[in-house]
Amino acid sequence: MRGRVRRGRAGCRACTSQSELKATTLQTRNKDLSEDERADAKAKLPIIKGIMSGVKNAEIAETAKANSTDPAALQVQVVQGMIKRGTQAAEEYTSAGRTDLADKELKEVGWLQDYLPPQLSRDELKAIATQTVAELNATSMKDMGKVIAAMREKVG
Repeated sequence: MRGRVRRGRAGCRACTSQSELKATTLQTRNKDLSEDERADAKAKLPIIKGIMSGVKNAEIAETAKANSTDPAALQVQVVQGMIKRGTQAAEEYTSAGRTDLADKELKEVGWLQDYLPPQLSRDELKAIATQTVAELNATSMKDMGKVIAAMREKVG
């Protein structure tokens, strides 16, 4: 077995890794997982495994629905859901007087936010909106739908 090159399904060296086909956020998550497993970072490891599990479950659900969604988009949806649940749990812990558990949840929410794409600032969004309105020559509220559709194309 020594000296053999592991090949992908197609048998070519270029296809040895399926991670090349996925978005960088997925690669980052997998890299963090392997680094944390090696470093025995026990606190962050369950978060990363939770993301992986959630993405896998979402992929299975998408397959059952016969929808094909981008893996990076699935990860964003899963992480946003985990952040929402963590924030709600922290609020409940705080109202119950358990600040230690609330702090733990908020710390995990901070780690989860590392797996989301960077958000546009208010100024950047305003500049895109102004540019889009100018491009479409929008003058009334009737043009709002066109402006929003064009902005979704630009922003993603």
